Amino acid sequence: MKIILSASKINQTAPYKVTIQSDSSLEFQTDNGCVFQIGFTEDFMISETGVYQFYIHNKTNTPSLNDTKLKETIFAVFENFFEYKSRVAIYICDSMDGKQHIRNRLFQIWFDSYSKKDNYTLKTVSIYFEGTPYYSALLIHKDNEDHDTYLQLYQQFIQQLTDKYQ
Repeated sequence: MKIILSASKINQTAPYKVTIQSDSSLEFQTDNGCVFQIGFTEDFMISETGVYQFYIHNKTNTPSLNDTKLKETIFAVFENFFEYKSRVAIYICDSMDGKQHIRNRLFQIWFDSYSKKDNYTLKTVSIYFEGTPYYSALLIHKDNEDHDTYLQLYQQFIQQLTDKYQ
């Protein structure tokens, strides 16, 4: 099932103006000219419904260090995504440039500073495959009716990967 994000709702709280690129992705530009795309795609690894893998893509590869407006814009997108508390978000940090640990740590720092973090559960894991660490996380609203089931399914999936590649 495709999700539909609302730019008008996101732009009510996001410091950067977002524009919709498709039903499930949007784009915005930071003060230093960095263009980000953020999106959600259905993910069937742990469940047949309700789970979406999200991505944040720096299209210009321009560093945007210590940009609190970037973080706040991403939170505004997540708040729109989680208007439906039944949704679950999963990410796997891009490892193409070897900076996946930095991306994982940055997301955790951002989440820890999020004023509404107590409404969510963030479950992070690392899996080593051929000596390379891969980082993943599940983000779920605590009011999701199937909260514990999704956490259990995610943990089982991670355990299967760990068993397979260890």
